[in-house]
Amino acid sequence: MPINTTVRQAGPFNVGPGYASTLPFHFKVFTREDVLVLYTPAGGVEAARTLGTHYFVTLNANQDTNPGGSVQLAAPSTLGGTIIVSSAIPETQPAEWTSS
Repeated sequence: MPINTTVRQAGPFNVGPGYASTLPFHFKVFTREDVLVLYTPAGGVEAARTLGTHYFVTLNANQDTNPGGSVQLAAPSTLGGTIIVSSAIPETQPAEWTSS
């Protein structure tokens, strides 16, 4: 039986002077470590950020009824750019198997 797909990404969010430093996401995760933050500076190359150094995660209390939470940037970029909040949980069902 196939598993339905769900969107496990929020953004892109603009970052820099004048932009919010708290970024919401609305997909289910199990721990703070399940959140992946990707930063792309203006004109630069996308790079993963580090939990506890570059950002902090607050999860909603009940991920079954209210999935998601927010990412708080530790030090918002002064240069600008974008951030994508995604899931660090790998996909585990890349194929559909059926019985005949």
